[in-house]
Amino acid sequence: MDYKGWLERYRTKKILDLKKLLTDDEIELLKKLGLEIEDKIYTEQEFDLIDDELCSYYREDGYTEEELAVTKELPKDVSFEEYNKLLEKFYNIAASI
Repeated sequence: MDYKGWLERYRTKKILDLKKLLTDDEIELLKKLGLEIEDKIYTEQEFDLIDDELCSYYREDGYTEEELAVTKELPKDVSFEEYNKLLEKFYNIAASI
């Protein structure tokens, strides 16, 4: 498949039903992070946009001031452990595409 064909598929082919792939708790956690999961089939591009927003909360010990400036802080009602489990789930979904 050429690039133009891949890009068209990436943007338009509906492939992921996130409501079926995520638990109610995971969907609720995404809401706490400002991400709403709709009852629809998502394209790979739509999934990547949600994943990118989810990753904007990622921080590690040792990040510089500059790195911290471009990341978001987790809401107080979201634990680091919950967030990491959700990140892993999204990583596994992405790997299955």
